Amino acid sequence: MKESPISASEINRFLHCNYQWYYEKTYGIKELKKLKKQLLEDIGYEPSGDGQSPIMRGLAYHANFGKWYYAKLFYKAFKFAAILAFFIFCLLSL
Repeated sequence: MKESPISASEINRFLHCNYQWYYEKTYGIKELKKLKKQLLEDIGYEPSGDGQSPIMRGLAYHANFGKWYYAKLFYKAFKFAAILAFFIFCLLSL
């Protein structure tokens, strides 16, 4: 079996989710979609039209994650600046 070279987008996909990359590489996307469709039929799942598709939930999650990421980053920077100011004040007051 001839191995295909790994592209930059494949490396990015591996870094994002190595399990997904492995299964796509091993089984192929068509086979995975067929297995997913069969699984959903077996459990009787029918997608609802209320806007809660996986892509919409994922977009909402990442939008919320980004908002809190910058708030946490600002908090860490503020805490570092406060500690640094405290040490400078202690050194100058000696």
